[in-house]
Amino acid sequence: MWVLYALTAAVFFAVVHLLDEYCIDEIFEKPWIGVITSALASLVVLIPLPFILPFVGWQWPTYSILLLAISAGALIQVSQLLYFNALANTNAGIVAAYWNIIPAILPILSYFIFGRIFTPNQYIGIVILIFASNLMLLSDHNLETRVSAFLCMIGASVLQAISYLIQDSVYDQCSFIVGFTLMTSGIIMIGVFPLVFKRVRSTLGTRGGLLSSSIKLFVLIEITNLIALAFAQKSIKEGSPSLVAAVETTMPGFTFLIALIVFSIFKIKYDTKIFMNIWKKYMALIVMIIGVYLVS
Repeated sequence: MWVLYALTAAVFFAVVHLLDEYCIDEIFEKPWIGVITSALASLVVLIPLPFILPFVGWQWPTYSILLLAISAGALIQVSQLLYFNALANTNAGIVAAYWNIIPAILPILSYFIFGRIFTPNQYIGIVILIFASNLMLLSDHNLETRVSAFLCMIGASVLQAISYLIQDSVYDQCSFIVGFTLMTSGIIMIGVFPLVFKRVRSTLGTRGGLLSSSIKLFVLIEITNLIALAFAQKSIKEGSPSLVAAVETTMPGFTFLIALIVFSIFKIKYDTKIFMNIWKKYMALIVMIIGVYLVS
């Protein structure tokens, strides 16, 4: 079941990547504005939560688990900052492919920290998924990829990998709803913190009209992002962080497919280079399916 959760997370993350790219190109003056808008939108989405908690059997975890959960959310948000900076330099498909650094890192961290060893088929599946996703990347306009985007995504991937391992420990000690709520709280705390600085508020003020008119879009993006995070964290709770990260390497494939469907149906203007080497991308999707089967 964890595989289905991980694949669903990858689909929703792919949608978020495409919407975030639009915001970076058309709305945000600075990439870091995306961190603040996502935190504020998350806050709006979570407003009803206090009224729901009494009905879900809420139990406060120990202080150490509480701090770990909030820290995991904080790492996700800092990772988001690097991700938005990468999006400012290249497109969503390439950025999605760069997340594949995570499954390359996690098995190593899992082995040295927890001593976890996977089956030969699972290791083969991880390698196949990383290969297929990078095939998707190399089929795109990779020559335009910026070095800065790559470096940002290395940092983002390392932070996400550490967050995944923390999440695994948190969910061993508390229920899903408790862990997810606390991690989302960490995401919000870090996201709104820059508002204490006058220069940040001034920059936001210069784009106030455009940002205000886009509130519905920001809330939609964050609802989609929270759904993706929920499925990702649920898959981590039921599976292994390394294998979940491996399955989520299908994200570039979903990004390509969703873009293809949306552009075809709604006739939206797009960069034609997205569909370069289309048969290579279809082949990469087939290889991804094989990798997911081996990992599961």
